[in-house]
Amino acid sequence: MQHKSELQINRYFIISLIVFSISILSLSGNSFAQSKEWLVFDSVRTGLSSQWVTSVVADNNGNMMIGTYESGLLIVDKNKNCRLLNSKNSRIPDESITSISIDREGNKWIGTIFGGLFCMKDTAIVTYNTQNSKVSLDDITSVFIDTAGRKWVGTKDGIYAFDGLKWKKYYDETDIEPAFWVRGITADKYGTIWIATNSGLSSLSGRKWKKFDEKNSKIPANSVTTVSVDRFNNKWVGTFGGGIGKFDGKEWTEYFTGNVETLKTNFINYIYVDKYDNKWICTNDKGIYRFDNVNWTVYDTSNSKLPSDIVYSIIVDELNNKWICTDKGLAIFNENGVK
Repeated sequence: MQHKSELQINRYFIISLIVFSISILSLSGNSFAQSKEWLVFDSVRTGLSSQWVTSVVADNNGNMMIGTYESGLLIVDKNKNCRLLNSKNSRIPDESITSISIDREGNKWIGTIFGGLFCMKDTAIVTYNTQNSKVSLDDITSVFIDTAGRKWVGTKDGIYAFDGLKWKKYYDETDIEPAFWVRGITADKYGTIWIATNSGLSSLSGRKWKKFDEKNSKIPANSVTTVSVDRFNNKWVGTFGGGIGKFDGKEWTEYFTGNVETLKTNFINYIYVDKYDNKWICTNDKGIYRFDNVNWTVYDTSNSKLPSDIVYSIIVDELNNKWICTDKGLAIFNENGVK
């Protein structure tokens, strides 16, 4: 028979062993969480009524501003806490958001499908629509802010610029029809504005327009969905059906299913160029591709935790996390673990 003191010692030993084991498991769990490559946000975490996520951008404080279809504006802070702004708890004019851009003062300029453009400064919201501005449609397809602070606003009826006081509509004089469907806007290192449209790629430098289509260039297709500029001032052009084109100012290089074995689709939604000059290519049916100028890598639902192969947008933050927008929710990817 064991003495009382021996029983107490054994009891203390067992309890200490259990506590130690729980501590080890806890540390292991935290280590695993830090090393996870993927973090997928579900509706419980975000509060989204629709998982359709359309656009993403980082604000000046490192918060991620995420546009959704029919759910409003999702704000995710550095700790991955979510806050949702919708028509019930804010004055946003529409819950279907297409594009977001941040100006140097930190104001958010946000395009919507039915409510025009709105500017959000802290909690104050100012809306610009067909009733109080020169835009002819409340369906805003793209928003871009240049180095001078001008807001370039794309619609299905052309492109507008707003300097904070006056609106101006720009017409492509090289086109037979002055109205064109704008799908994306960016600027190169010389300040030239590049515009992705349903009838080709256009550029505007001062008052001089240029247009690139299948008739006058080797652009892969006229249906241009996106345009981005890399560190060498090459324009990376995504098309819906023709794959990708790189334009160096003189020559075009095409990347499509016929000449890139890894590429399994020619339907491109968006191209993002990160600080390492990697091209992140969002497709309409085959997930995401990373192109490092030599190798192609695919991330899709068959080889990763990507929630859908329909990807609308992507951005890489300062910690090298990739924030990915799909029709089935928001996901973060980092090869070295989501931070």
